[in-house]
Amino acid sequence: MGLIFKDYVFKKLSYVANDAFSPQSEHLDLTPEIDVKIHMDNSSNEFIIVLSLIEQKESEETPFHLDVEMIGIFNYTDDFKDDINSIVENNAIAIMFPYLRSAITDLTQRTNEFPPFIIPIINISEMLKKQNKISYIDSEIKEE
Repeated sequence: MGLIFKDYVFKKLSYVANDAFSPQSEHLDLTPEIDVKIHMDNSSNEFIIVLSLIEQKESEETPFHLDVEMIGIFNYTDDFKDDINSIVENNAIAIMFPYLRSAITDLTQRTNEFPPFIIPIINISEMLKKQNKISYIDSEIKEE
């Protein structure tokens, strides 16, 4: 059976307009920080991924501040145990990314203040690895 994506939940969806934004510039300075925290529970073959996105630069070229936290819950079968870290880092994060992109686009579109912010399609796993933004927290799953 392999990797099972059980569910996802948005724990935080925050949008705050930047009063210092000056729309005179055609360039929008949007480079959100994304990071991942992974909570493994090998005894139950389950893991939780906390995917966070923050855009909070204080700049006249940044129209808003975002703070988003998404949790993905996964199970895996015993045949995946030997390669689970690779599967988590390459597949599970990539499975969650379209949900995050969609939520950001929807949130920024609904404000009706600026054009929606659409995160480009990227190899999120590779980018996070290069930026050293994937961390394993502990072996106990703590559901909130």
